[in-house]
Amino acid sequence: HIYSLFLDMIALIGHNHFKETIKEQKTSTISKGWEYFDKFSSLLSFIDANYAQDLTLEQVANYMGFSKFHFSRLFKVYTKTTFYNYLCHKRIQAAQSLLVSDLPITNIASQTGFNNSTTFCRCFKKFTNCSPTEYRNRFNNDNT
Repeated sequence: HIYSLFLDMIALIGHNHFKETIKEQKTSTISKGWEYFDKFSSLLSFIDANYAQDLTLEQVANYMGFSKFHFSRLFKVYTKTTFYNYLCHKRIQAAQSLLVSDLPITNIASQTGFNNSTTFCRCFKKFTNCSPTEYRNRFNNDNT
C-alpha cells in the first residue's frame, strides 16, 4: 500500500514537472509533448509492473516506436535519469523489501531481474551505499 502511494506521489511530481516543461516549449510542440507524456506514463507503469523481466533498451524503445537513441534522449528528458538507472532503481526498491525476509540473496537477485548475484550486489551498493548483506543486517539490528 505504501509503495503504491509512493508511486502515485512520484507520478504526480513528474506530471507537475512535465507541465512546467511544456509551458516552456513552443505551442506547436505542446501536443507532441502531451503525446509523449502519455506514452512515457504508460511505459513507467509497465516497467514498474515488469521490472523483474529481462527488459532491454532496444526492446522498450521498439515498444514505444522510437529508435534506441531517440528513446534514450526522451527518457532522460522525461525522467531525469537513464533507462537503465530507472530500471535498476526499481529492482533495488523491490530487493530492499525482500531483504527483510530470510530469502537467500541469490534468490532475491533473480526474483528482482538481475542475471547474477555479482551484478545485483554491485548495483545495490551503487544505489544504497551498502551491500545487500549490510542492508539486511542493519534492518535486523534496527528491529531488535
